[in-house]
Amino acid sequence: MIRCKWCNLNNPKYIEYHDNEWCKPNFDDKYLFEMLILESFQAGLSWECILNKREDFRKAYDNFDIEKICNYDKMKIQELLLNEKIIRNRLKINASINNSRIFKKIQNEYGTFHEYLKSFTNDRIVYETGKTTPDIETLIRLSKIFHVDFFDLLSGCNTETGKYVNDSNFKELNDKLDRDDEARFSEANFEAEILLRIRSLDEGKREEAMAFLDDLTDNIYKFRRKSKTREVTAKPVEIPKKEIELLEKADIKYLPPRKPRKKRGRNKKNIFLED
Repeated sequence: MIRCKWCNLNNPKYIEYHDNEWCKPNFDDKYLFEMLILESFQAGLSWECILNKREDFRKAYDNFDIEKICNYDKMKIQELLLNEKIIRNRLKINASINNSRIFKKIQNEYGTFHEYLKSFTNDRIVYETGKTTPDIETLIRLSKIFHVDFFDLLSGCNTETGKYVNDSNFKELNDKLDRDDEARFSEANFEAEILLRIRSLDEGKREEAMAFLDDLTDNIYKFRRKSKTREVTAKPVEIPKKEIELLEKADIKYLPPRKPRKKRGRNKKNIFLED
C-alpha cells in the first residue's frame, strides 16, 4: 500500500489511523463526536500526538459518552486538569464540554449531527484532493509522462476520488487536458525546434550559430555612444532582407530604433568650486 508522506511509518497507531480511518466516510454520531473532542485538543499540536493519547482521552472522557460529558462539573474539570496522560489545558477542556452541549442541541434539532453536516454540502460528499493526495488531472498527466495506465495508477494512490472516475468522464477530462496542453505549448514549438537543431550541431557549428544569433540581435538593438559628451544616440541600422525574413518566420515583429530626442533646456553649469 502506498501511504501518504505525513504518516509516520514507525508509529503503529498512526499507520492504523491512516489505513482504516483517514479519508474513510463515517456517519456515526458517536465517532464524529469523538473526533470533535480530539480535534479540539489537537489545536497547536500534531495529530500524531493526539493519536498517541487517544485511549487515555477515552478513559478520561468516559468513553466519549456525550450525556456524561454534558454534565461535567467543576470537580470533573479539576480531575481532568490533574490527569497527566491527556492534554491538561483548561481552555481546551472547557471548550470540549461546551462543544458537547452544542453537539447535543444540534442532534435534537437535526436528528443526527451528520444530517447537520450534510446541510452545508447539499447532501454531497466532498473529497479533498490536491493537498495530501494528487488530483485526477495530475494523475492523468503522470500516466502520460510515465506511459502507465491511468486506472492502474489511480488504484495505487488510495484516493476516494477514484471511486467516481469512470471511462466516460475520464475520456472527457483527458480530451480537455489534451486541448489545453496543445494550446499552451503550440507557441513554443518554434523555439523547441531551434533548440533541437542547435543541440544536434557539433561544437564548431554551434558557435557559428550562436555568433549569427548574436549579430542578428545586436543589429536590432544597436546603439552608438559618444564618449566625450556621454550622450546616447541611436543610429538607424539597415537590416538585411534575409534577416527580416527569418524574423517574420519566427513571428517576431521588427521595430526600427527610434530617432534620438533632442535635448531640451540649457546646459547646467558646474556648481562645484575648484581649489
